Amino acid sequence: MTEELISSIVDAERAARAAMKELEATVSDLAAAYKQTLSNSTAQEIVQGLLGQDHLKLRRATYRAIRDYERASAHIRESLVRVLIDNEHLSVSEVASRLTISRQLTSRLYKQAKGLTTRRKRAT
Repeated sequence: MTEELISSIVDAERAARAAMKELEATVSDLAAAYKQTLSNSTAQEIVQGLLGQDHLKLRRATYRAIRDYERASAHIRESLVRVLIDNEHLSVSEVASRLTISRQLTSRLYKQAKGLTTRRKRAT
């Protein structure tokens, strides 16, 4: 394994945990709204809670956390493709077959991984 792949897995795990935390808060917020529907709350009160500033901030934080997780997951795929081609000496076709993705996508992921590595080395 390369350090880049290991790092991308750790980053994705961290991002997944952050997304999970935000989703749990969203679920709690929605559960509270559901409880309001069972009580004598008016529709306006329920809407106020779901469209209020707190819920809006929560939705935005959840969206950002999920987006960050998706980016981290994409980086894992890029790193994995690079490791399989550069370290394991598999062809683009072999990697595509193992990951059940197209050769075109495999090539694009490989190029992106090479570009990301170059940018990171320059930044450090």
